[in-house]
Amino acid sequence: MFLSSITVLLCVVCFIGKNDASISIETNSTAAVITSEDVNNGWHEKFYKYDQDKNGSICATELQILLFNESIGLVTISQASRYISLLDRDGNFEIEFGKLEKIEPIVDILSERKPLNVEDNDYSFDGKKTIPAIDFLELLYKEFELIYFDSPNEAKEITDLIDRDANGQIEYNEYEEIELMLEASLKLVSLCEIFTVLDINNNGVITADVIADFIELVYSIQVNSQETTKAINNFDENGNKVIEFSEFLKNTGNLSKDEFSILQELAKKLVA
Repeated sequence: MFLSSITVLLCVVCFIGKNDASISIETNSTAAVITSEDVNNGWHEKFYKYDQDKNGSICATELQILLFNESIGLVTISQASRYISLLDRDGNFEIEFGKLEKIEPIVDILSERKPLNVEDNDYSFDGKKTIPAIDFLELLYKEFELIYFDSPNEAKEITDLIDRDANGQIEYNEYEEIELMLEASLKLVSLCEIFTVLDINNNGVITADVIADFIELVYSIQVNSQETTKAINNFDENGNKVIEFSEFLKNTGNLSKDEFSILQELAKKLVA
């Protein structure tokens, strides 16, 4: 993995060359990728369904409801706001329909359904078909405090979202599905945190000089501008010479557990 070529060097920081046939990443994702056809058809309908104030854009609250109601995934309003701010850096904090394709990598990651990696303190249903929402709230916050929720209010926000009929009960099949959704949600949160670490200039993008500084700091290896430009080009889809949040997610969302752990550890070194 640690070879001299820039493509493999960048694999260390998960900047994996798209055309490197020697690197293969497997995924069990059941992603609901938004194709151009979907944007013009099915997602056109969804967009206007969840654009509740009919202002031609999706805000954080509307994005949260859209992702959950369409069985894509769970995000808090705070997380949705952060994702929107990184995806659409014009300061509007909303996603317009013309820029709907920007949420594709988020949909891709949140659509994954894999077992949880956190300690499992499953509630004992004892043959019952439901769990009281208050018990679910307590369990949810206990398992995901700090790693997913900033406060108990966010756990209540998610619980209220799940208990849509407000009957105070969470059905067993819903409980199982939520557990799987949360694993994907945790992955997205982690990727956002890693991107934020690499966004040293706090302008919502990763630049070539940041990549060079990152490699030098972690491995005491200096790379030239040609190499860092090549690294940017592996990610840069719109030709603006930087790595945007959506481009970062597209290229890191399918990492294996080991590769993802390496990326997390390297990012920690930047803030140590």
